[in-house]
Amino acid sequence: MRRSSSKSEKARIARETLDDLHEAARLLSKISRAYGEDPLHTSWNAFELRITAGFKALEIV
Repeated sequence: MRRSSSKSEKARIARETLDDLHEAARLLSKISRAYGEDPLHTSWNAFELRITAGFKALEIV
């Protein structure tokens, strides 16, 4: 059976996750500036990001 993570390991993961959240917020802000937002669409989710990336990749080709 696997032991639960140590307290220091959990703290490390929490710090990394916090860093990831800040990076995600920065990237979402950049995406919103590039592709715009309208009153009905004020946030992006992972699915929309993947779909948009796919369409943009097709535009580049």
